[in-house]
Amino acid sequence: MQAGLEPPDEGSKQLVKQLEDAKPTVVFVGYGMASSFDGEAGLPKFKADYNRLLDTIEKISPGVRFVLLGPARHQWLPAPFPNPTSHNLQINAYTEVIREISAARRAHFVSLFDAFKEQPAAAEQSFRWSDNGLHLTSKGYQDVAVQVQSQLGLAYTQKGLAWLTDKQTEPLRAAILKKNEWFFHRSRPANMAYIFGFRKREQGNNAVEIPKFDELIAAEEKKIRELCKHLNDANFKPGPELQPAPLRGKAAAAKHTPQPRPEFTVADGFEVTLWAENPHLAKPIQINFDPQGRLWVASSEVYPQIEPGQAAHDKIIVL
Repeated sequence: MQAGLEPPDEGSKQLVKQLEDAKPTVVFVGYGMASSFDGEAGLPKFKADYNRLLDTIEKISPGVRFVLLGPARHQWLPAPFPNPTSHNLQINAYTEVIREISAARRAHFVSLFDAFKEQPAAAEQSFRWSDNGLHLTSKGYQDVAVQVQSQLGLAYTQKGLAWLTDKQTEPLRAAILKKNEWFFHRSRPANMAYIFGFRKREQGNNAVEIPKFDELIAAEEKKIRELCKHLNDANFKPGPELQPAPLRGKAAAAKHTPQPRPEFTVADGFEVTLWAENPHLAKPIQINFDPQGRLWVASSEVYPQIEPGQAAHDKIIVL
């Protein structure tokens, strides 16, 4: 095995571990776009792999409910982007396989291919859900949210939440985003291979920090439940206990700590001088010069991974 490359089953092992930790009751499954490039020849394997994934989830969480999302349509954009007609035929074929799986398992199915209808003026920005034809923009994800809501029969009504203002919903949105952030760090630490995987012998001692995100997640879930109770109250003002939790400040590595000066042997007429050090260069992880001779430095104070409750202070510095 070449150093630095995960074993073939490393990804599936980590996914199973995450499912065992979370024990989900509802799972949204959304993939198929990348597989669609395999065309008709790849359909049997795609179907088998998809069912194997669902079987694995059901084994870990008996009674789990599925929402299966088909891939979105490849949007037609002006040159130099390619004509997506043939690819959309492939995407449609994979969509139909997911639809069949959904029907066989009595799962909920959301067809993004059917929802994202091609617009005659797709070249206009107002009609775009993608900047490259494949990956969704912020607007694209908003459209997906509306489609999921609508196709699951959860559309808002005049008597529902349609009239709510940003002022009423923003505290709830902030709590949801913060919970999502903590859950992301819990389930996908930056150095997955080092923490849980095949290189855990190197930094596996940091794994004890990961479960501490559970407390932060639970705290945001509590806020979310409380804020939901007051969504219909236009006069409700959330107190400090319902605001996002403050983050810890800069890492200890960002403080100035004098370093010994190395000695260099240089040619006559030359000298080596120190012109950048911490805290400007707290944990530099990559550098490169630009054509103007400036040094660009990627600095990550939280490397190798963010700690529970810590603020991310990654930055690009130009020297």
